[in-house]
Amino acid sequence: DLAVHDYGLGYWKTDVRSAVVYAASKYLERDAKITSMLSNFSDLVAGMLLQLTNNADQSRTFTSIYMHENRLVIAEATVPRGYPPPLIFQQSLGWLDENGARIRYQFMYHNEPDVPKPPIRGR
Repeated sequence: DLAVHDYGLGYWKTDVRSAVVYAASKYLERDAKITSMLSNFSDLVAGMLLQLTNNADQSRTFTSIYMHENRLVIAEATVPRGYPPPLIFQQSLGWLDENGARIRYQFMYHNEPDVPKPPIRGR
């Protein structure tokens, strides 16, 4: 049996929509235990947070994954066993416009093709 699939010219949109989930799936393949996997947002840009305990040395990895303006952003920090979590590292992420001014949307931004961006708060 031969299956023929014609996804059409817009199939790239599926790749864009699933980029955050795909990036997270690569962490699931590591030699580590996922201890937390959460939906999150930074300045109302949708994303995902992961926390892992690495099996080899019990160090902890904290990861933030976001997709903004068709750019996949992954922030990752690993600390030795027993050290405080690097939460400020995850929480300090923000977004800038083309002029370098900080952006915070009025409602949740999802990097979704064919959907207009939400308005920026204060503009």
